[in-house]
Amino acid sequence: MGLGIIVVCHGSSHPLYQKTFSGFLGECQAALSPWRLAGAQLEAGGIPLQEQILRLAELWQAELLDHLVLLPLFMGGGVHVEEDLPQCLTAVGQRQPDWRLQWTMPLGQSPVIRELIRHKIRSTHQDEQIPILVGHGSRSPTFASYAQDLRQHLHTEFGDTTMVWLTQSPRLADYLSDWHPSRPIRLLPLFLLPGGILDQIQLTCQQMMLERPGLTIHVDPALIPDPRVVMAVKQTVLAALPPLKSTTP
Repeated sequence: MGLGIIVVCHGSSHPLYQKTFSGFLGECQAALSPWRLAGAQLEAGGIPLQEQILRLAELWQAELLDHLVLLPLFMGGGVHVEEDLPQCLTAVGQRQPDWRLQWTMPLGQSPVIRELIRHKIRSTHQDEQIPILVGHGSRSPTFASYAQDLRQHLHTEFGDTTMVWLTQSPRLADYLSDWHPSRPIRLLPLFLLPGGILDQIQLTCQQMMLERPGLTIHVDPALIPDPRVVMAVKQTVLAALPPLKSTTP
């Protein structure tokens, strides 16, 4: 019997989001072949996540797959990871009781992703820019713990690293409006995929630069399609499946 991997993202109607996610899935499938891999989205045109998963399960069942792993394409814990995905797997398990079901840690907690963020900060300092990490934010205590762990991880090399958020304090717009830096700012998004939120960050920064001559803000792209993110997916799946390491792709 075999293994099926489903990469679960938030979802978006943004064309670049969909194009990037599709290409990323193809790269992950190549890295994890011969295991089967597909994507599912929490917001996917009205199709509930559990229905998307069940459709894949039924398709893969014909190929004698009986082990399903969900990989959350999120930076850290939050409502989606802590509530939506477990509820979904419970519902799937009730309809597919013979399947082995599990999920991995959020991809953003991978050591590979953390090293990618460190690399971006190093590059920013080398270019004599001021790095600021910007993320969506979450009311979840688990996400707050993730952010604190990341900050401590980065502190060993860079000292205090500024983090701002879109949905909680310190907010990006407030932080930038109250600050008068002497060097260009480089925003490093804690987003795995591009889309409307990053577009809005770009517009906010452009407006601020128009209102404040001399202020320079560069906004980095999302972490995907950096090839190291595919490596993070592979390592995260393997870490969740120690008994299968002897037969890994």
